[in-house]
Amino acid sequence: MIRKNVAYCVLAASLTIGCEEIENKDFMPFTDEQMGTTINEKGINIIGGGIGIENDTVFTVGGVSFKMIRVEGGTFMMGSTDKKDYKATPVHQVTLSTYYIGETEVTQELYKAVMGTCPTNFSKKNSPVGKMTYPTAISFANKMKELTGFAFSLPTEAQWEFAARGGNLSRNCKFSGADDGSMVAVYYGDEPARVKSKNPNELGIYDMSGNMQERCLDGFADYNSKAQTDPIHINDEGSGYVVRGGSYACLKSYCTVANRAAIFPQFGWDDIGIRLVIK
Repeated sequence: MIRKNVAYCVLAASLTIGCEEIENKDFMPFTDEQMGTTINEKGINIIGGGIGIENDTVFTVGGVSFKMIRVEGGTFMMGSTDKKDYKATPVHQVTLSTYYIGETEVTQELYKAVMGTCPTNFSKKNSPVGKMTYPTAISFANKMKELTGFAFSLPTEAQWEFAARGGNLSRNCKFSGADDGSMVAVYYGDEPARVKSKNPNELGIYDMSGNMQERCLDGFADYNSKAQTDPIHINDEGSGYVVRGGSYACLKSYCTVANRAAIFPQFGWDDIGIRLVIK
């Protein structure tokens, strides 16, 4: 397993609380009548209607609202020459099509709405869900796709980094939204913070530095110098999958927009979360 962060991360306290004991005691998963219902912020049912989304859009699924941020397609230089950014060389050109990415990490509340329960050791409303193995993360994304009719997925590593850098509005910050990590990142602590507890980046996206390591769709592989368009690395058998962004349990230096790590698919530690995209 490749996870350079581990040696530098604080061991989080092992609690036994689950999402079933989430602070919102009245919150319940879908009823049969609600299954498959998704609305935008105007309250228009957009399931199966062929209505596209053109701007940042608020969805409500199972009574829980969340925003997807539109990331206009563009070209950027992916990677870093900083030796502290693990396996981030060589820097190479990547071109991406337009996509949508979660304003926040997936919360415990949303995960429970879709799946009925969720694995976590830190149960707070509006806190990110943790303990995400790769199969669990894929199952959640597929369930979101099934319920909404939209192509929800995990982000590719390139989509994750482009969004973390601020897309076409990027100010080329070291962390997602600032050069001062303390402004935007939750790091070196004992538990995750509620989402949106720090400042957003240029696109209005929160917590892409710190709080939770976020699983990506790609298998982990060394970069090459060739220009690429909408890249994704298919995982080789036995290798790890990419996680990005660092976490509440890591040193600040591991929360930059370029730092990378890999974790085997079956592992789902307390500080491993997810963020959704719509392709």
